[in-house]
Amino acid sequence: INFSHAGLESIPVEIGLLTNLRDLLLYDNHLESLPSTIGLLTKLKELYLSYNNLKSLPIELNLLTKLELLSVHDNPFCDVSTKLELPDSLDTVWVSKNQVYLLPDDRKYKIMIES
Repeated sequence: INFSHAGLESIPVEIGLLTNLRDLLLYDNHLESLPSTIGLLTKLKELYLSYNNLKSLPIELNLLTKLELLSVHDNPFCDVSTKLELPDSLDTVWVSKNQVYLLPDDRKYKIMIES
């Protein structure tokens, strides 16, 4: 589903009902947070969250065991209280142009940072 450039300020908790969703494009909105129900999207392979106002990511992202690509660049992350736990299925993470990002050191995915 493509909700990019939609001017969204929030995502309803009902997003978790879309359990067969494979790709979720939410880039270039005004999102400041994601509902914990995002963790119910267990078939999700690609999640695009870039160009928002996200300050943190929900711990439930770790439940997305089919997730291969996570794009979170250009967000003002500021919650550094815990290191982000990511699913083992993850292959690529786009993290450039963030204030802060903490990623696990022991994972085998590509971290894409552009200047």
